[in-house]
Amino acid sequence: MKFLKKIQTKEKSKKSPRVRLLSQKKANRLVLIVGCALFGLSLIGAIRANVMAGNVIRLSQQLETINKDVKKIKEKKRVYDSSALSFYVRNFVNEYINFNGKATDEEKKARDEKLASYFSGDLALDKGTDNAAKDLIRKLLQVSVTRVEESEELLLVHASISYKVQQKGQDLLDTQEIVLPIQEKNGLFSIVGRPYFLAMNVPKGKQEPLQSVKEPLDVEKKERQGIEKFLQLFFEKYAKGNTEELSVLMKEPVKTSGQATVSSIEEKELRFFETKQKGVTGVQVSVNFKDKAINFLYTEDFSLWLTKTENSYFVQELKHYYTEKAGDK
Repeated sequence: MKFLKKIQTKEKSKKSPRVRLLSQKKANRLVLIVGCALFGLSLIGAIRANVMAGNVIRLSQQLETINKDVKKIKEKKRVYDSSALSFYVRNFVNEYINFNGKATDEEKKARDEKLASYFSGDLALDKGTDNAAKDLIRKLLQVSVTRVEESEELLLVHASISYKVQQKGQDLLDTQEIVLPIQEKNGLFSIVGRPYFLAMNVPKGKQEPLQSVKEPLDVEKKERQGIEKFLQLFFEKYAKGNTEELSVLMKEPVKTSGQATVSSIEEKELRFFETKQKGVTGVQVSVNFKDKAINFLYTEDFSLWLTKTENSYFVQELKHYYTEKAGDK
């Protein structure tokens, strides 16, 4: 009994756990903090979304502007077949320049009708000659398109022309630049203004001439003599213009007219240069040729890249001017 009383006494002495309750004030403060945090995050997200939306709109506007600009450039840039334009110009100039004052009325009418087919609308043709120049004959010798000026309205096509004028038993050769105002539509061309003439303006410039190698390499006497002997043979075949024979001596045979012979090779001016290619010797040389038809002497410059063969040399590359740069450099 005493033992049971002790157990009961001990059980009664145990304290039950106490639950700590938040006060209403603290609870309100916690809710407010959480609410402010969520609102702040929402606000930041909204701001970032607006910024991204603004960036997307700006990028879209910029892309649209670029596309419009590209479209305008494509519209402004006139696309035409240059070969067809050149063919059109050559044919017109042939009809326009060739003139015979002694032609019959029917021949003159046929010429006017041909020219009228090139002009747009009722553009009046030139009056030709007066009574004092009835014996005038003008014959086209050569025509070539030199350049094309593009504007929003038309193409100004410049062509170099050479022609011969015969009058009163005298012949006169002349060269001028004719300019044709032309419009193109659907691949077809029309002359929309009267042709006019300008003095020939050759686009001459001033540049430093190509020089031979400034510091030539020293080559052993035996090797130099071997190369000199090969060059004599090579340029004789080169002047002859037989590509089959040249194919044995060079990688890419050059076909010449065959109207010249080798007069001399300036062996004293033979200059060797560094090629930076294993087994390849670079050499620059001037060769004097003679035209067989008129015995006219002229000189050409060459740069050659040579490789040694069993008994001689082989031209890996040839250029018709002084240079130390191989390939298309």
